Amino acid sequence: MSGPARTAGSRSWLGIAGAALALVAVGGLPWIQSAPNPLALGSKFLVRTSTVSSLGGWPAACLLAAPAAVALLVSARPLGPRGGWWLWAAGSAGLLAVWSTSEPLIAAGRAQGAVANVALWGSGVWLSLAGYGLLIYAGVLNVRRAGRMPSALWSVLWLPVLLVIAHGAWLVFRAEPAENWLWRVFQEEAQSGGIQRRLREHLWLAGVSAGLSIVIGVTIGIWGYYRERVAQAALYVSGVILTLPSLALFAMLMEPFAALANAYPVLRSYGIGGLGAAPAITGLALYGLLPVIRNTHAGLHSVSAAQVDAARGMGLTSRPTTSTVPV
Repeated sequence: MSGPARTAGSRSWLGIAGAALALVAVGGLPWIQSAPNPLALGSKFLVRTSTVSSLGGWPAACLLAAPAAVALLVSARPLGPRGGWWLWAAGSAGLLAVWSTSEPLIAAGRAQGAVANVALWGSGVWLSLAGYGLLIYAGVLNVRRAGRMPSALWSVLWLPVLLVIAHGAWLVFRAEPAENWLWRVFQEEAQSGGIQRRLREHLWLAGVSAGLSIVIGVTIGIWGYYRERVAQAALYVSGVILTLPSLALFAMLMEPFAALANAYPVLRSYGIGGLGAAPAITGLALYGLLPVIRNTHAGLHSVSAAQVDAARGMGLTSRPTTSTVPV
């Protein structure tokens, strides 16, 4: 297992990274994102962002950043025999502090009018949890290398992380639907059979698009095996397609399919139109072309020339040679 401190007395670079991440998250990143209603969360103009200092003042920010500051000082110097314990203690204290104060900060923000009805944890909360989790990991590694604790008790050091996960799961399952709009949507979808329907739609879209990608990609890859210009052009075009954002690609496909459906209305009965499965399957199939073409082209070229020459010497033409020798 690799880690930040390979020998006793070295600096803990993983501890430095975790402490720096937690300090940045607590110091300036959005702690809470709120909006008047769930739909408004998708609009950047209606979402409010609040930092720790704006919700609880500088005392709250200092409280949440203090463990990271201590861990940064410990990690920046050569770790002594108890350095791992210091990192573990700082990470555990910071993790529990962030987890236990986030909801009270939301309540305080609502009392001040700074937080709207629907509030979600911002990037600051999640990154600070990740930073303190890294500190716990760095501490466990150093304690383990120091050999000052029986191996049977190493798992106990992960108790703070397990407590946070267990408490989070308990909060999710105990929340009333009226108080948790995400849970309410999930329950409504489950009761109406929406989850099963969406799952079937997802599997159908993924399966059809993957099948098209394989058929088209393998065909182009075999063609490019004999025509290098075709292979290079196909790899270039499929690479360019893969760089397009998904929403942009789907928007580009909507207009041609809509025009096609307007010109031939009978196609609408088969689900072909500007909206629906046709642009989704086409876009997903285009995204899957590059790996199929590249792997087919590389696999065929990996066959040694001696084997191909031997097959041709036996009288095989191009098609039998391609279908038997490389396979």
